[in-house]
Amino acid sequence: VDASGNNTGGDSITLLFDTDATDVIGPSVFNVSATPNPFSPNSDGKNDLATITFGLSEVCDTVLLTFFGPDDTSVSRVADTLLFKNLTAGVNNVAWDGKNDSGVIQSEGNYIFTVRAFDARGNSGEAFGSIRLDVTIPKIFNVNIGVTPFSPNSAWIAFGRAVGGSK
Repeated sequence: VDASGNNTGGDSITLLFDTDATDVIGPSVFNVSATPNPFSPNSDGKNDLATITFGLSEVCDTVLLTFFGPDDTSVSRVADTLLFKNLTAGVNNVAWDGKNDSGVIQSEGNYIFTVRAFDARGNSGEAFGSIRLDVTIPKIFNVNIGVTPFSPNSAWIAFGRAVGGSK
């Protein structure tokens, strides 16, 4: 009975659950992220792999990660697809090396990726993420090197020999 005296028959809750026989609900994919972002697969040992992290609401027979891009002009272009089998419910981490199926590093730019998960009955769920791939090698410029001798230890030593001074 509510405050106005109406009898609602009590609160009702509808529960949906999956069993092998009645599984019609696809898995939820959630908390999708990529680190480091950006990453630089240039084989220097720093940030060469990106870790894609995502949650799954149930055990999934197949999970596809598909990367699109780079950038807005070619989002329809598939850059790479990764296939994973039998991932567990909860948090999962997978790696992307920035390469396509032929082993070629993809172009620099922003990529959108989908995480699409399939359960044993073929039901699916998906979520999206983004990552920046950076392949530009840093350059150092405007460095001036003078010929003036210096003495880092204040001993008036230049190139291994004493040069005038009182020390």
